[in-house]
Amino acid sequence: MDLSRQHVREVARQLGYRPDVVAQGLRNSRLGVLALVLRPLETLDSFLPEGVDYFLRFAGQAALAAMELGYGLMLVADPTREDSPAAALACDGFLITEPVANDPLVAMLSEEHIPFLSVGRDPENAGYDSWLDTGTASMTRQVLQHLQDAGATRIALVTGTDRNSWNLDTESTYRD
Repeated sequence: MDLSRQHVREVARQLGYRPDVVAQGLRNSRLGVLALVLRPLETLDSFLPEGVDYFLRFAGQAALAAMELGYGLMLVADPTREDSPAAALACDGFLITEPVANDPLVAMLSEEHIPFLSVGRDPENAGYDSWLDTGTASMTRQVLQHLQDAGATRIALVTGTDRNSWNLDTESTYRD
């Protein structure tokens, strides 16, 4: 580094100057932030997740994993909603919990070529492979087998009403 550049940096340090990280991110096309979108368990019209304990644990573990990879994790509103802040799309990638059938966020991110990973899959969209299998069918079979082994003869199933892979796969496995 030449002497004048080194001098400028030293003077900037002495003055307490800090570069604007948002401006740097725009220049580099990287903010170092991943977005977490918590899909509501009942409808897309609500933003408050049920089962808050699960979501807090999930978000905490996702934040730790992001930090290990040099990213921050930010909880953002679904950017497909009209009232969502524009900053929601500024993230480098997205983590989506339990997308619903024909999920508009999965469609938008796919169309915009924005990297994302969903926990569970959009049950109506076979056109993407960036999803984690939650093992729903296997867990359902284990529970049913346990109940049968314990002597149950009339097993009922209660699931949520969202058309997500968790509910649909659970019902399908139960019916099989």
